[in-house]
Amino acid sequence: MSRILMRLAAAGLALLLGACAHPISITPDTASLTDSRVQVKKSVAYVISDADRAQEVTTPGGGGDSVRYYPYRELESGIFQALSAVYSRVTLWRSGSERQAPASKDVALVFVPKVTTGSSSSSIVTWPPTSFFVTIAYEVQDAAGRTVYTNQVLGRGAAEYEEFKGDFGLAGKRATGDVLRNFKAQVEGAAELK
Repeated sequence: MSRILMRLAAAGLALLLGACAHPISITPDTASLTDSRVQVKKSVAYVISDADRAQEVTTPGGGGDSVRYYPYRELESGIFQALSAVYSRVTLWRSGSERQAPASKDVALVFVPKVTTGSSSSSIVTWPPTSFFVTIAYEVQDAAGRTVYTNQVLGRGAAEYEEFKGDFGLAGKRATGDVLRNFKAQVEGAAELK
């Protein structure tokens, strides 16, 4: 009896050690973010710190495995594109303290995004995620650092085996593309109200 238990324990340990976090890319195609129905002649900034850019996230994939990626780094250019479609000048700040720099005196609004992500898979055989979500909760501040408004957008993406076998991060790319389109629409809507 103890041999059977030892074999089961060894098999369980092998399964546990076999599960790993696979690197994927969730950087979306940003071509759809370039046009806007609103064009505002204002200079804005957005804040993504070096610590945010270096933050690696691990979320579930399929078959007991996980996936890992860098959400801020992979969304950074899309946030820039979305803001650039609406505002005449967009600057990336690595910290909120850049507000004190002389070059920042023309900045009217500062966008401070917080990104959360999640993934899952309906497959017990393949490791890439089949379902993915991305949330951008963001605060918009005035030049003095006072909150003008806060908002949040959600993006979802899905991919099945036949689609993602050539692109393991496809569900993630669809989710990041969706969240950036939603972000741009919200920014346009807020700009129209001003």
